[in-house]
Amino acid sequence: MLGKSHTRALVVRYILTAAVLALFAPVLAHADTIIENTGGKAGTPSVGSNGPFSLKGSTVFSIGGVGVTGATLAFTTGAYISGSLATGGAMWSSTGSTFTVQQGATTIFTGSFTGNVTWTLDGTCTTGSACTYTLSGNISGSYLGGPTVSGTTAQINITTTDGPYQGGTGTKYIKNLTGTTAIVGAGSQVPEPGTLALMGTGLLSLAGAIKRKMRLG
Repeated sequence: MLGKSHTRALVVRYILTAAVLALFAPVLAHADTIIENTGGKAGTPSVGSNGPFSLKGSTVFSIGGVGVTGATLAFTTGAYISGSLATGGAMWSSTGSTFTVQQGATTIFTGSFTGNVTWTLDGTCTTGSACTYTLSGNISGSYLGGPTVSGTTAQINITTTDGPYQGGTGTKYIKNLTGTTAIVGAGSQVPEPGTLALMGTGLLSLAGAIKRKMRLG
C-alpha cells in the first residue's frame, strides 16, 4: 500500500513539473525583449546647438513582438562631447542621461545610457535632400520594476527634412524617426501576478484530479 501511495505521489510530482516547465518555456526561450517605437519630438535644444539630444513622446507600438497601445518612449543624452551633427561622428556623454518606457501608470523600463552615445550618418548627405542618421548607445535600468538589466542597446534612426542636420527640435528638422531597443535578459513574456495565481490554482486542481483518478483506479 505504501509503495502504491509513493508511486502516485511521484507521478503527480512529475506531471506538475512538466506542466510548470511547459508554462514558462516561452519565457525561457526568449531572453531578450525588443521594444519598437516611432515618431515623437526629437532633437537638440536649438539650431546650432550640439546637445544634449532628446526624444519625447515617441509611440511604442510593439514590445516583445506583441502590439501595444498607450505606451511611449523618451530619453535625454548627457552633454555633448565632440564630433559633427551634420557629417556624423557626434558623441554625447551618458552622465545625467535618462531613458524611460511608460504605458499609462506602468513604468516598463526606467534607466539611463551607459557609456557614450554615438551619432552616425548613414550614407551620404547633400543640401536639399533627406539625410538619415543613427543614434545608438547602451542603456541600463529596471525592467517592469525588477532588478537592473544591463548590456541593453538602443538604436534610433532619424531622417532630416532638408539636408544635413544642424540641430533643432521637432518635425521642422526631423521628419521621420524609428527606433529599436533590445532589453537583454528581460524575457519576451512577463505574466502578471494575478495570472500566475490562476495558473497555480489550475495546476493544483489538476494534480488533485489526477490523484483521485489514480486512487479509484
